Amino acid sequence: MKRLISLKKYSLYIAAGLIVVIIFSFFFFTGKGEGNREPSVLKENKDIQVTLEDKQEKRQKKEPSTIFVEVKGAVRKPGVYTFQSEARVEEAIQRAGGFTSKADSIEINQAAKLEDSMMIYVRKQGKRKERRKQHQLTHQRALKRVKV
Repeated sequence: MKRLISLKKYSLYIAAGLIVVIIFSFFFFTGKGEGNREPSVLKENKDIQVTLEDKQEKRQKKEPSTIFVEVKGAVRKPGVYTFQSEARVEEAIQRAGGFTSKADSIEINQAAKLEDSMMIYVRKQGKRKERRKQHQLTHQRALKRVKV
């Protein structure tokens, strides 16, 4: 009976001691003490940096060093030409002999970067206006049909 009373008297201390031992053993066996932990922000930045580097390497591997571009329409020498991957539309037109005197160069962006299997079509002057007139006539005919 005396023994039972002494256990009740110290039971609070025993329970607290067991809890402390359990907590320390948990951190000891899992190895996640505060000294070993890196801030999660730094880990995420490293992962992102590695991912960006991997993507840049893949892009460099995917880009062919030689690309093929077809130039046709109002140029002196239409045809298929090869270029380096960093070439511009202006180079393609120059290699095709330049614009003819009837070329409508206003809609051509000569600073655009060339892409593999690209086609550049240079319209003749007046072609654009004719297409608009044809479209307007077709549109007017369609309206007349609807009204009848």
